[in-house]
Amino acid sequence: MAISLITTVAAQGNYKEGYIITMDKDTIYGQIDLKSDMHNSILCRFLNKSTGELHNYKPYDIYGYRFINDGRYYVSRRIEMSKMEGEREVFLEYLLQGIKSLYYYTSKAGVCYYFIEDQGRMVKVDSPSVLINEKSTSYGGTIRRYIPILQYLYGDCHELTDKVQKARYTHQDMIYIAKEYHYAMCTTGEECIEFVTKSKSAMKMRVHVTPYAGMAFIDYRKSYFDVTSNPAVRYGVNFLFSGINPSGFGLAFDFSLIHSNLQIHNVRTEYNYYPLVHDKQTIIVPNLGLRYTHAFHQFSIFGEVGFGANITVKYNTLLDKKRKFHPYLSIGSQYYTTKKRKQAISLKCQYEYNLFCNTAFEYTSVGSILLGYTF
Repeated sequence: MAISLITTVAAQGNYKEGYIITMDKDTIYGQIDLKSDMHNSILCRFLNKSTGELHNYKPYDIYGYRFINDGRYYVSRRIEMSKMEGEREVFLEYLLQGIKSLYYYTSKAGVCYYFIEDQGRMVKVDSPSVLINEKSTSYGGTIRRYIPILQYLYGDCHELTDKVQKARYTHQDMIYIAKEYHYAMCTTGEECIEFVTKSKSAMKMRVHVTPYAGMAFIDYRKSYFDVTSNPAVRYGVNFLFSGINPSGFGLAFDFSLIHSNLQIHNVRTEYNYYPLVHDKQTIIVPNLGLRYTHAFHQFSIFGEVGFGANITVKYNTLLDKKRKFHPYLSIGSQYYTTKKRKQAISLKCQYEYNLFCNTAFEYTSVGSILLGYTF
């Protein structure tokens, strides 16, 4: 009976997977009727999957609700559209949680507003249309009244002065300004949280570029010869493709060069004996891996695993055979030099196994200590 009721109700609306948050902050999963922005701000039609009961929740009947796949998040708030109207209770779409949280609201007239939470007050940010013909009540263009409001709210952050002046009345610019303000003014290292639809958040990607240099220590195992090597010089650049938040997974591509000097003792061939052979190697090493970063305050730690290839571009006849691929493991840390966490000093330790094997050196591994700067 309950399954039949759920099917019937779901067919009558645009029900999507979601959950409600009670005033006691308990979470109840079910399906929510996804309507327009205006309707979503007035009523939450919730279908409890476990009981089959349909509930109509108004603001402050529940704390909020969220669509799982769509990602939209609505919370109960009291806002004031004008002094004459007084306060009203609505569901505001939660766009960003930070020092000054950002919300979005569409009125019954279809007018869009942003609200910024400033020290417990909900400040309305609007861009009203201009009436150009009173008889036909036609409108053309808008008044950029939101600019002085943003200047007032974010005026204590001088870094944003020019950006606020050029801001458009869009989700993208409003979220960007609120986020930049958070990272510029936050002293605790606390993350700001952006609530966007999954389809939009998946498209947002940040590319981190890290040039680096350091030392590589080569270990030759099970060698036919007595081999010694000075610490090699290694330098390169790392590209990390990750989400907008500092913490999380990312795809890493690394390109580096290794220059090493070898001393090979007691080399015997079919016709000759060489007590000492000097060899210089230059190896190109591209790596591709998966990195996980955990950020806290002004620091982050990360781990990375993957596979790479190698191309020896300079060697003597003893090094004419080599493996093409190798696994690698990296661990490291970063210190953010800016509050926005866009630039950092990076220290990484990396281990590669069977890096450039050949007939003379069956098992070769390389440990590297690398220092770089991320921007």
